[in-house]
Amino acid sequence: MKKLLSAFASLLLTLNLAMAADCTSLFNGLFSYAQKATFGNCSPKFNAIYVKMSTNRSDSVYTSYAEGWLSGKVFGIALPGHPAAPSSLNGDATQQFSDRIRDGYKYTDLHAAPGTLIIPSKQNFSVWAQDSLAISIASNSTATLTLKSWGNGKISIPVTCDAGMMYGIKDGTMYTFSFKKKVYENTCIR
Repeated sequence: MKKLLSAFASLLLTLNLAMAADCTSLFNGLFSYAQKATFGNCSPKFNAIYVKMSTNRSDSVYTSYAEGWLSGKVFGIALPGHPAAPSSLNGDATQQFSDRIRDGYKYTDLHAAPGTLIIPSKQNFSVWAQDSLAISIASNSTATLTLKSWGNGKISIPVTCDAGMMYGIKDGTMYTFSFKKKVYENTCIR
């Protein structure tokens, strides 16, 4: 009986790990929603994916937070009546870091009544020290970050998925991604 229970527990663990590692259903849902949309195409609205990414390092030097928009990009041949499905989601994000601290006053303090005591505040994740980041999420379970503010260096992260989230660890940093299907309002000039 012990062997049967042990085998059953092992099977459940294997199935749970396989389910957590499989990003197919998450990717298919995101890719089908964001079919062939491209930023800057002067379409007033189109389906896109709003992404939020956070990082945490094993050395606790800093954490980061990024958010931006992703659209579908098609690689491959489209046959008549069978359009090519997107094989990656691509876009730009703005990234902030916990170790970039802004000393200064709160915006509301600048408009305080005369004679009001104003205490300087510190702000982690300074909006005045953001980085620009390109994010590409491929159907082969890889997320690639292009560090646009740092000479376009690239980081490729093997990812797994669970409960609608995507995550991966690379060089002592854990990356987590969450997604929201939204309609992108394009502000291009006509």
